Amino acid sequence: MMQHVRQSIQSVLRRNVDSAASVEEVDASAHVSPFLLGEFGIYEARVLGRRVFIAECLYEPVDLDALARQIPVLQGSLGDEVVPYLRRLERSVRRSLVEERRAFVCESGDLYLPSFALVLTEAAARSRAAHRAFTASDQAVFLYGLYAEHFTAADVNAATGLSSATVSRALKNMVNARMLDYSVGGRTGRRKEFFKPDAHLYYLEGRRLFGRAVRSTLYTYASPVSWPVPALKSGLSALSRRSNLAEPRREVWAAQEADAARIPQAASMPGQGPTFEVQLLGYDPAPFALDGMVDPFTMLTTIAEEVRKDERVGMAIEDAMGRFEWYGG
Repeated sequence: MMQHVRQSIQSVLRRNVDSAASVEEVDASAHVSPFLLGEFGIYEARVLGRRVFIAECLYEPVDLDALARQIPVLQGSLGDEVVPYLRRLERSVRRSLVEERRAFVCESGDLYLPSFALVLTEAAARSRAAHRAFTASDQAVFLYGLYAEHFTAADVNAATGLSSATVSRALKNMVNARMLDYSVGGRTGRRKEFFKPDAHLYYLEGRRLFGRAVRSTLYTYASPVSWPVPALKSGLSALSRRSNLAEPRREVWAAQEADAARIPQAASMPGQGPTFEVQLLGYDPAPFALDGMVDPFTMLTTIAEEVRKDERVGMAIEDAMGRFEWYGG
């Protein structure tokens, strides 16, 4: 039985973390109390040149509170990291463990090893300052991640219409930048479920790399309801809807830059300026729209820096954005 468990753990680690990983059963009786030895089978693994102990949970169902108390005791006794090995893991339990950044390996192939994720991304973290600004596709993937809790690459692909390769590349870059982390599971043991370890840091780093949201601006007399393309309130118009700020004299709307040629240009009307300002964005804002407006992050980036310095505008921004945990940390 223990040989089967050893092979199972080794298979999961080799498939998902290190193709050369090795696992051996160990006699821990000299270090671990008889009580804990009755609760766990102990294995020593070598993964990516590091030693880690795997503790097979011998009791079911798993008591997460008890596990949280027992694993630190095992680590103190064995002198190295201890990761629990679980026979089965309900989705809700797995999510709780990931949210609390508690490592685990499951017989089904699910695993979460945050300490090893840090090893894998250490080199990328050192070159963080050199990361290039987001492309329009990166911007869309970032926005999806900002508003989602747990998601897969397929979720992003379905929501944004971006290609699988484009989404995978953007997610990989965000993992390397330590903006995202992931757990591995699914029937094949290869499906990655992404999440934000720290939503506020994700926002801050994303804002640093986001670059320009507005690629260009045009002005028109034609009402957005007549446009043959999706249009959303943006900039100060969106902010006025989300706060007590008065609507600007010229309404601000947003559309995707690719649709610019389809926005009708009304003939000039003497004696007055154009009624609508149209901000053309590199990405499609529609997947993230809320109540006919661009999403809050896009709204923030479509308000010029000099405009944000206005005290009334600044107060309105704090009022509108303060409700989002990722904004204020």
